[in-house]
Amino acid sequence: MRKTVLILLIFTIHLNVIGQNNKEKINKYLSSTVTIFLDNDTKSGSGFIIEKGKIITNSHVIEGNKNGYVIINGTSVKHKIEGYFDYDSTTDLAILSVPTLKGNPLILANEKPKIGDEVFAFENPIISSKIILEGKIIYTSNSISNGIIKTTIPLTFGNSGGALVNTKGELIG
Repeated sequence: MRKTVLILLIFTIHLNVIGQNNKEKINKYLSSTVTIFLDNDTKSGSGFIIEKGKIITNSHVIEGNKNGYVIINGTSVKHKIEGYFDYDSTTDLAILSVPTLKGNPLILANEKPKIGDEVFAFENPIISSKIILEGKIIYTSNSISNGIIKTTIPLTFGNSGGALVNTKGELIG
């Protein structure tokens, strides 16, 4: 009995260390994510850098207002949103133009995520001090065109537009 309990305890500690190591690896991608401020700081959302001066977010985050600024998470420098490159309310995506923004872009994953894969999201720092949220994939659609991914990560207001990455820090959603 004691031996079984000890083995379970060692296994649990080992899993926690693996999870913590992945979380620490993902922390370096925090500088690829942004918080978006609109309407004189009364509305915020999340986004991520895809290349110099370009951010992807959800179109509903900027709907009706393209005036505002972004801050790279972990910094305090404000970068003015100059407009958008593309906007699609059907897919709920927008690519914002932020010419002064220089950061590390997230790279798109080559492989489709699978059920059970460990994933990470970057919480809007206005909402929580946790910043990096950890979870698992519980559903992926078979269709390439709709790309639905469901996870165990609880997301709240302000997280819209944020990145979902795999354990390699690659963008999957």
